[in-house]
Amino acid sequence: MMISVRTKCIHAECQPKPRSLWRYFAQCLALRRQRQRLSNLDEHLLNDIGVTPTEAFVESRKSAWDVPEHWHK
Repeated sequence: MMISVRTKCIHAECQPKPRSLWRYFAQCLALRRQRQRLSNLDEHLLNDIGVTPTEAFVESRKSAWDVPEHWHK
C-alpha cells in the first residue's frame, strides 16, 4: 500500500519577484512611447479604439512617472 503525502512547498521561481528600479524605469519608458504613439493616431483610428482626440491629447501629455495605479501595488 502506498500513501501519498502532499507538502506545501513554495519554490523560489514561483514566488513574486521584487520590483527592481531598472524594471520600473523600463516600464515608464515603454509607457511614454505608447503615449507618444497615441498622440500621433488619426481621429478615425482613435474612434476604433474608443478614445476621443481630447482624451488622447490629455493622456499623451502625462509625465513618464504618472503610471497606472496598479503599478504601485
